[in-house]
Amino acid sequence: MNLDIIRSLRDIETCVDMYSAWDNPFPVDRAWCIKNMKELWFRKKFIRVVRNPEIIAFIIGDMTAWAHAKERCFSQSYYCSNVHGIVAYRCMDLLHKEMEIEARRLKSQFVMSSGRFDDTKCVFSRILEKLGWERYGILALKRLT
Repeated sequence: MNLDIIRSLRDIETCVDMYSAWDNPFPVDRAWCIKNMKELWFRKKFIRVVRNPEIIAFIIGDMTAWAHAKERCFSQSYYCSNVHGIVAYRCMDLLHKEMEIEARRLKSQFVMSSGRFDDTKCVFSRILEKLGWERYGILALKRLT
């Protein structure tokens, strides 16, 4: 398993197809997703993938501004993988450590990541909790200060 960046339009298509394959109650427009992800890629936004040798997981994140506090937060906007068990755990660990590195580079005070709305057992945030994050329901937070 290797941590990597998006290297081609095919990589973007792979990520979009992986996300589209999830059981998603919201409509997913493939062309719209590709257009938006390409824009993020061109703007050099934070997109990381795990390859094994094909892409098996990806994460997208960016700085967010809170209306209630002046501290900066780097937030995950999308996370997706098509693996399970220990491989999924390792993907989460790799991608979230990389997100933390990016957050520190951008001088963020927090990193935030959340599971899906239907993750009623909070599996995603519980895994991050085991990796040293604070957990608040489906939300996981790591303080960097």
